[in-house]
Amino acid sequence: MTSRAKKMYALDASYEVRLPWLRGRVTAFYSEIKDKTRSMSFYDDARAAFSNFVLSGVGTKHAGIELGLEGKISPALSVNGALSYGHYTYNTNPSYIQTIDNSNAIIDRDIVYWKGLMLSGNTTDSHYSRAQVSDFMVRHFRH
Repeated sequence: MTSRAKKMYALDASYEVRLPWLRGRVTAFYSEIKDKTRSMSFYDDARAAFSNFVLSGVGTKHAGIELGLEGKISPALSVNGALSYGHYTYNTNPSYIQTIDNSNAIIDRDIVYWKGLMLSGNTTDSHYSRAQVSDFMVRHFRH
């Protein structure tokens, strides 16, 4: 297994709106990460020893769109909201080797068939909204 430097390619494009009653931005993004290396260490019950996995050639693809808006309902009240949708997948089938601590021997070597599978730990969509009272309301209408 040869070591290669990780490569990242990214692109995003945004459009911004500024009106007296509405501000917002929509952004589309795309990125690829290639030749990433991951290592994991754990106790392997089957071998009764600490084991190390090294994955090489890991590639991921991230694509999506984000939207953020702020609307003025009145001079004293505004509403904010955000939406996000993303598609995060593996785009390669990395190879791995397994070794045992305190040994130079390679115990196992194979390919992990991840291409097309979703990345773990990422939500594909999310949203956020809130109403916001301006400082004017807080200063002039306190009890």
